[in-house]
Amino acid sequence: MTDYVLTFTKDVFHGVTIKSSISFEKDFNNVNPTPEEATKWLEASLEFFKGQSFNGVWFDVDLKHGYWITILADHGFTFHHARDDKCTMTKWLPEDKPNTLPLYPFTTLGVGGVVINKKGEILLMKEKRGSYLGWKFPGGMADPNESIPAAVEREVFEETGVKAKFSNVLTFRHISSGGFYPKSGDIYFLCVMRPEDEEKIDIVPCERETAAALWMTRDAISSLPVEEIHNFHLLILERLDKFLAAERKGCYVEKFSAKIGSYKREWDMFLID
Repeated sequence: MTDYVLTFTKDVFHGVTIKSSISFEKDFNNVNPTPEEATKWLEASLEFFKGQSFNGVWFDVDLKHGYWITILADHGFTFHHARDDKCTMTKWLPEDKPNTLPLYPFTTLGVGGVVINKKGEILLMKEKRGSYLGWKFPGGMADPNESIPAAVEREVFEETGVKAKFSNVLTFRHISSGGFYPKSGDIYFLCVMRPEDEEKIDIVPCERETAAALWMTRDAISSLPVEEIHNFHLLILERLDKFLAAERKGCYVEKFSAKIGSYKREWDMFLID
């Protein structure tokens, strides 16, 4: 029966991963199997995995191997997540233990730049579309594999044309549900920033996203009507005043690297002064 076990790799949690791209090459000699052949291989594989007391099965299906999806679903696999070019389906094998396969990431990360120049002016902008069209801090969502400092520097530049450097995290807002995607939360980091060059702070609004952008004095912000700026942003500015008055580093970033087992990891440590 092991002659028909799909090529797989084991993980540290006693689970297995099958990739349709590797199976296509190694198990089927670069020829798409018939539904009957694929079913025979899958059933033999599941029987083998159960005999070895494996826990979870992860099956990565490339877009061009979509014929696997119905076959997997018919054998108890469910969708875990999808990307542009593949989806991943999973099946929990033990009948006497609860399913402990981790969920796909369920929290998005957003950033906002509280940019202040040497005159004490604050950089604000308006979106062209969205549920809130008043004045706000420039920002947006972090990209995959992007740090918080890199994300906020990119977003501020994209939306306003101003190059500013991350200084520290002022505060953050967490929504545990009701984020941008179903059953997802959102964490939004407000970051204190300074212009890279005070002589080069002319605004160049993004034609696609930005309806308006201005350096505003605090008096100008205070005189805005309530429909033009949300209390949330005024609260952030209150916290900015307290932070600046304290003359401390606040929540700043230091790089940290460590070796954990065979993996070398690097990350940002957020330290509070």
